[in-house]
Amino acid sequence: MSKEMPKALVVYAAQSSPAPATPDTFTLFPKLPLELRNIIWLFALPPSRHVKFRNRRILQDLVESSVCYDNIRLNASTKIPTILSVCSESRAVALVHYPLHLHNILGGFPLSIDYETDIFEISGEDSTQTLFVLIEMAGHFKRTGDREIMHLKENIHYLVLGGVFWAEDTVAFLVELKSLEKLVLKIPDHFRYVTAVEHLESSFKSLAMNKIKVIWEQKRGEEALPQIEFVFPGSGATLLT
Repeated sequence: MSKEMPKALVVYAAQSSPAPATPDTFTLFPKLPLELRNIIWLFALPPSRHVKFRNRRILQDLVESSVCYDNIRLNASTKIPTILSVCSESRAVALVHYPLHLHNILGGFPLSIDYETDIFEISGEDSTQTLFVLIEMAGHFKRTGDREIMHLKENIHYLVLGGVFWAEDTVAFLVELKSLEKLVLKIPDHFRYVTAVEHLESSFKSLAMNKIKVIWEQKRGEEALPQIEFVFPGSGATLLT
């Protein structure tokens, strides 16, 4: 006589048996070695974030009239890594990768930044003005602010840029980004017609690239250009992720 359970009972048992509960807490975590806990915290770090710069609207008149640059500040918005607020141990690990930066540029509100993974973005309706403020800040701050700008230029790896990016001042700014690996250039919405005319899109790219290459070679010589992509209005292309 077979001792196997009838198939119908096997199915019934599988359906009626409750799934093993997933614990909400791991009470043994504090007892793990510190080295192992630190490795676990590292896995909790976000892979990358978008850090978007904008200038404050109340400073528009100051920017346009070039009055009192000591009062010019930018806003930066991004998601704050959760690991910074879990506990003191996780925060200590996170601050190694996300130290506070740009205290003066952001008007006394520094931001936790990981230059190696964060994606910086200057785009939108006020992108040209925001970039203008960032460019003109150099030399108008006290020493601390100037060092922040230099550190920013030396450490940005990924940048999304909109507005009139082919302007000479803007290209000169891009050339000063010494660690730049990838650059995404967002074509302004009022250039939407470019994608509607055959061959015009490629011609536009060629003109913009030539402008960048000329200034790049003047300032950086034979150094390789960063990877550059163009995003046209309505193209549906995905930005840096």
